[in-house]
Amino acid sequence: MTQFSLRPVLTALELLCFLAAWVVGVAAMWTADRNGSSRGEGGSVAASHQLVPAGHRLD
Repeated sequence: MTQFSLRPVLTALELLCFLAAWVVGVAAMWTADRNGSSRGEGGSVAASHQLVPAGHRLD
């Protein structure tokens, strides 16, 4: 009976941790975008989907 009542608590904690990690990841990508990836200076995931200007190589 103790295990049955404890399982919903663990599930709620797991969900809370997942949501917290997701929020931190979105905030990290958002700040990386604001810090210059749109100008080609950042290293975020969003910058890798942009077109490469003529004459520049991807190494």
